[in-house]
Amino acid sequence: LTHLFDQRYLATALKEAFGAEAALLNSGAVRGEMDYAELSGQLTYAALCSECPFTSTLVLARVQGHVLAMAIEHSRAAWPRPSASALQTDLDCQTDRRHHLLKVDGSPLDPAR
Repeated sequence: LTHLFDQRYLATALKEAFGAEAALLNSGAVRGEMDYAELSGQLTYAALCSECPFTSTLVLARVQGHVLAMAIEHSRAAWPRPSASALQTDLDCQTDRRHHLLKVDGSPLDPAR
């Protein structure tokens, strides 16, 4: 569970770097075991390369809320056994125990937005 929470810190760093409302991160992209809480908000490029050793493409895309919600829910269908293809959200997104997306950027999900 700690590793999954730490992936949310990494997703949050990506969200802030892009100036996006939300960020999703494929669980399989993160292979390190860094404790992001100890970084005090400073994620270096070297640390990022260590945590994510595989070449990944970062994409900034506009999607409606219901599409974002379905992607998260579908990716986590195998849980409680986390899958490498499961999508992790940034810390300002909130899901319920059934992986329904409730909040984006700290605000209630607008499925049409």
